[in-house]
Amino acid sequence: MADRRYGQELNQAILSAAWELLAEHGYAELTMSAVAEKAHTNKNTLYRRWANKPLLVAAALEHQHIAVDTTLPNTGTLREDLMDLLSRFTPVISAMPATTWQALMSDLLATSVANLNLKTLQLVVSDENWITQQLPDILKHALNRGEIQQDANPTQKSLPAVMLIRQLIFTGTLTPAQVTDIVDNILLPVYCRPAH
Repeated sequence: MADRRYGQELNQAILSAAWELLAEHGYAELTMSAVAEKAHTNKNTLYRRWANKPLLVAAALEHQHIAVDTTLPNTGTLREDLMDLLSRFTPVISAMPATTWQALMSDLLATSVANLNLKTLQLVVSDENWITQQLPDILKHALNRGEIQQDANPTQKSLPAVMLIRQLIFTGTLTPAQVTDIVDNILLPVYCRPAH
């Protein structure tokens, strides 16, 4: 009989089991029961830690410790700063198949709405997410370099985060071509508009 595990040891076993099963069977086939069985625990233990499958999968991804450079992009141009900012998420997004991202994002958003837990939705468009927190300094540098004529409003500052979420929902990927499209055709036209 295996020794009982508690705390971090049990959490690590559960998250590792979830990640392995996700890789083997995909998001759609992943069940809380299968994760509990593989981690040698029970479903109640999982549900006490993660209320549902999307939260468990998000935690399993975070448990992989895929590094994202969190230094402020400062390449010398607004375009390159924005490209750098979004491109930093490519390794994280590449860690799971596109179909997994699409299903995960759909479930996370549906769960948030169904449970009236709008915190998940608010985080995407609020000042609290890391991407949006970078925008004031990125835009300030661009303003100081004369690349833009005015600062952006809060809605405009949330655009990079919103576009990243959109990519995950609709394509499940973030390729260099997609980053270029977002920056050149959406973000730069908004940020570089003439002052009125």
